[in-house]
Amino acid sequence: MSICFSLIMTSCENSSSRVNTAANAGSDPETLLTPETLLNDEGNNSYEDRVKHIDMFYALDFMFLAWCQKTGYVPSTVDLNQMQGDYVFLFGCTEDGNNIAFMDYYGIPKEAYITYWTRKQELAAGDAKSNAEFNEDFKIEMNFDAWFSDDIIPADQPVFINPSYKYNDPVSVFVRCETDEHHTNRYYTINGFLIEYVGKDKFSEFHDKYAGTEDFNILNFIDYFDISREQFDSIYGSENYHSIAVPYKSEYLYGADELKDLYFVRHPIEH
Repeated sequence: MSICFSLIMTSCENSSSRVNTAANAGSDPETLLTPETLLNDEGNNSYEDRVKHIDMFYALDFMFLAWCQKTGYVPSTVDLNQMQGDYVFLFGCTEDGNNIAFMDYYGIPKEAYITYWTRKQELAAGDAKSNAEFNEDFKIEMNFDAWFSDDIIPADQPVFINPSYKYNDPVSVFVRCETDEHHTNRYYTINGFLIEYVGKDKFSEFHDKYAGTEDFNILNFIDYFDISREQFDSIYGSENYHSIAVPYKSEYLYGADELKDLYFVRHPIEH
């Protein structure tokens, strides 16, 4: 068992084990923005300016999943490739294409992530060169405070923003209902562009009325302010929205209850 554990831990450093979900749009490749389709007014490629987050923000680490399975967080009967693929299908090209949102969706605890990366750091610490390389290569993964903040979502954390992204986007508001273990964090996140759309004063009324309850959620928000799918899509299709990643896919947000549950309800793996 110790040999398998060591192989999993060391092979995680191979970048091929990571899937970049920002570059995987799921079932609709026509919606995927590429360097060829992102041209500015002068005809120059503006792709880098529209990648809001650094590459590693969107990396799903397959070897972390394998470690979760090896240590019992994920049953041995689960097909990790299928689980990862299903998640990319749902959340590719959204701000939830990261390890923490993946864990939230599948019920993998925060402790698993911290234990995994702390153990990798300990293994590297025995050699000065390895330790220096680890701290440089995995400084994003090790930023626990940014990944697990109680009030600022990872997508708004400055440490994950691409330095080439020149736009000052409005900040999202995340207030989870502490008694709800059923829904994901995204369900309790109101994106900053939606707040800007309805106005801060009106949002403050909504916030004061519902914050901390199960009614402070994105579905109630769009119902409360009567935001149609056409209005929603226009917000994230306007010239004021620059990021290639969106916070939500409207086909699930405005879909049937089954689609909403698939998108916003946690799906813990049965043990």
